[in-house]
Amino acid sequence: MPITSPLPVAQGGKKTVLRSDDGALLLSRPHEELRIPLAAIERVRAEGRSVTVELTAAVGVTPAVRRVGGVSEAAARAFADAVNRALPERAEEDVVVDGSGLVITRVLSESQADRRRRVQAERWVSLGWARSHAWASAFP
Repeated sequence: MPITSPLPVAQGGKKTVLRSDDGALLLSRPHEELRIPLAAIERVRAEGRSVTVELTAAVGVTPAVRRVGGVSEAAARAFADAVNRALPERAEEDVVVDGSGLVITRVLSESQADRRRRVQAERWVSLGWARSHAWASAFP
């Protein structure tokens, strides 16, 4: 029986996804993935149609944030509430580390085959637009 995460997934715009991944949040974008350990997160806020992940920072230092937009308001609230409940508790005397130093970024590269397909598709779209534009201008 598969084990599923109790945390919901925040599906944002521009192919961005924020989800739980084994004690961390995984922020997936088309060209990169960020693995944000729960220990690096101060809190998660739902702000309308976006989810903001605020990282830990020393007192007096502006914390780094990661934002995912284009999320439904209900999903943003549910995601923020669930992550905040899952965050480790910190005592006041605990040393606060810079959360951005714990974030692991992985750059995703496009394969040659994917790049060729994308370029070919862009050419076909451009050719179709040019032909339709020429056709429309021929009959004013």
